[in-house]
Amino acid sequence: MKKILVTGACGFIGSALVTQLRRAGHAVTACDLRNPQSIPDVIEKDAVDYFQQLMTVSSYQELAQDNHVDVIFHLAATPRMGLGAEYPQQVIKNNTLSLLGALEYCRANPTTRLIFTSSSSVVWADSARSPYTLSKLMGEQLVSTYRATYGVQASSVRLYNVYGPGEADYGQWTTVVRQFKDCMLRAQPLVVYGDGHARRDFTHIDDAVSGLVAVMNDPRDKNIFELGSGTANISILELARTFTPDPRKIVHAPARPWDFRVSVADVGAWPQSWVPQHRLRTHVEEWLERHSAELAV
Repeated sequence: MKKILVTGACGFIGSALVTQLRRAGHAVTACDLRNPQSIPDVIEKDAVDYFQQLMTVSSYQELAQDNHVDVIFHLAATPRMGLGAEYPQQVIKNNTLSLLGALEYCRANPTTRLIFTSSSSVVWADSARSPYTLSKLMGEQLVSTYRATYGVQASSVRLYNVYGPGEADYGQWTTVVRQFKDCMLRAQPLVVYGDGHARRDFTHIDDAVSGLVAVMNDPRDKNIFELGSGTANISILELARTFTPDPRKIVHAPARPWDFRVSVADVGAWPQSWVPQHRLRTHVEEWLERHSAELAV
């Protein structure tokens, strides 16, 4: 059993991770700004404030004795590239300061391992056009700096377009899979930005969670891990056509400044003993079957 802290514990990925870790018998402290009933015993606190509070104890030795955890999964962040474009200061501030607090905790507690959730956009998008991507790139650089300078046990995990049950709703900035599902249920056209030929690697939530656990259990002290299928075998337009074969139900909108053409995970950066088990097309087909009565209305 490990003592584990999960920040951003009430988010889409965080809540699924907390549930899995507790089922496995770990002692999990969950920290988030909000406390939905689905995640009990959540510390309702921003990650920045949480780590600042930890660091106000009288000495690092006291901190280590009274508040020590074995692993920190740092998921707390303001997500989505569109939100980053709309609120750059908030996104960059939130996504870097909270990580700095986690890294400082690990500097004071050298046996604690930090797992920071980064983004595939760090590799494939232009950070000069995306404050969100910039914040994640800065996060990876902070992790590398604390590893090299202080010997902190920390890894960055690049997640590739996570989808599945419990997908969060961020309005117009919601993930494409969630957007297409909502549009289908509302009998609204599916919006494809640009020509729709951009290809993406996608990761089911169950694979993302099992991948994060695999990173925790991986004995290698690696700086970077990636969680994705290793294929970019579907374009956004093809994904829309998987939801509906009717071209009248698909509309195009202008490309956005932060859009990019392709993303595909590096299978050489997978954690040990992890192989994704789910496929996006199968998920969509099963979702359409489950909601066939609603869609027929």
